[in-house]
Amino acid sequence: MTRWAPPLLAVTSWLLVLAAVGLLVVSTTAGVEDNLFHYQDAAVGIVFPLLGWLVLRKVGSHPVAWILSVAGLSGAIGAFAEEYVTVGVEAHPGILPALGIVAWVGGWLWALFFSLLPVLLLLFPDGRLPSPRWRVAAGVVAAPVVLLPTVLAIATSSMSLEELAGSAEPTFPPVLDILFQASVVLFMAGMLLALGSLLVRWRRSHAVVRQQLKVFTFAAVIGVICLTLSQVDIPLADALGVVAFLLVPAGIVAAILRHRLYDIDQIVSRTVT
Repeated sequence: MTRWAPPLLAVTSWLLVLAAVGLLVVSTTAGVEDNLFHYQDAAVGIVFPLLGWLVLRKVGSHPVAWILSVAGLSGAIGAFAEEYVTVGVEAHPGILPALGIVAWVGGWLWALFFSLLPVLLLLFPDGRLPSPRWRVAAGVVAAPVVLLPTVLAIATSSMSLEELAGSAEPTFPPVLDILFQASVVLFMAGMLLALGSLLVRWRRSHAVVRQQLKVFTFAAVIGVICLTLSQVDIPLADALGVVAFLLVPAGIVAAILRHRLYDIDQIVSRTVT
């Protein structure tokens, strides 16, 4: 069952994205303006599970495969929820059932995707911590995975459909607002720790691991460049934003699979030139 879980997650994600695309067609036909974030969620729902499945097939059981699969499923559900609510609230009000439940799920599930990113970096490239001393850091990195979605799920459970759909300004109770801010601080601390773990791995690495880190760094730098350009009013800016979202996991998977691993120095040199 464990072996088949990532493929099942991938197929489920792709079906949800396909349904989201159908809903997008309905909303745009009705004259509702689309949103870039919907495309990013859909891209995550397509690419992340595919990358996780690829790691599973080529490397075997690996934490990165599970993280990518779960993150991809959360993106697919988010894309479906966004388009479902858009059709049910803006395009054709009252035509779809359970709008409140779907909007509620979409209102907190996005946090699962983002909170998994530091975990992904911390376990790259071999699926293990840099050393046993990093167990406390692993707890800090893992805490937002549980805390952030849970706080948001509780906070959004009492919101109206208008608030969940974004047509009204949401408000959090004071206690939940404090917990949310604390979760965000933990997430930022976890991200810094995860990036620090990559520096530690670089200092201790030789041969293969160092080349893997080079592949990841190259993909991350290109991703940052694409993300920056996506904020400028240029042709294909929206597409660059989506590409930036996918380059980091693609670089991670290429490094784990060791695809063109020893060509990275030549690729970097030609890119800089």
